[in-house]
Amino acid sequence: MRHLWILVFLIIGILVGIFGYRWYLSSPYYTLYQVKSAIKDHDWEKFCKYVDVNKASAGLARDMAKITEKALDTKEMPELLSKGLFALVIIKMRSSIKNDTKSWVMGQDQGKGALGSILPERDSAGDGKVKISLTKVTSDHDRAVAFVDLGSKEDKLELKLEMQRSERHWRIIRIANTLEIVKEVAEKSKIKD
Repeated sequence: MRHLWILVFLIIGILVGIFGYRWYLSSPYYTLYQVKSAIKDHDWEKFCKYVDVNKASAGLARDMAKITEKALDTKEMPELLSKGLFALVIIKMRSSIKNDTKSWVMGQDQGKGALGSILPERDSAGDGKVKISLTKVTSDHDRAVAFVDLGSKEDKLELKLEMQRSERHWRIIRIANTLEIVKEVAEKSKIKD
């Protein structure tokens, strides 16, 4: 009888382990771990599997164009001209952001392009890695928001990442706190000057 109970608990333990592992593989946590791994390993293909780079860079370009539009006084400019101008800015920024992101993930061209002043620097004295830490994840059925810190304590950048469930896993689709990031970077650059 004792062996039967041991066998029952062993089977229950195995089942709990299998279901727990399957849950982890389909969770936003697994996606964030894979993104972190891709950045540390400079693996662009793996990064693109878990980050919808086209959607994320388009959203970031739109957000940055809105910030630029607010900074400029467009009241003097005809509406059609200002919309056309910012549409061109968005197109240019989107490709620049995508290229900058790829260079940063691959560990190349630090400090160049549209994201050069925003992305934290890699550890040049060490192995070229960047510190990435997950602070919080909230999820709904097919949407999630993750808060991730990039960089060191002195050069920390907090990202609010919107995620969406795809057919097999979660994907990052947008950086939701662009305005806050730009303001923080501007404040840090004022302090350095």
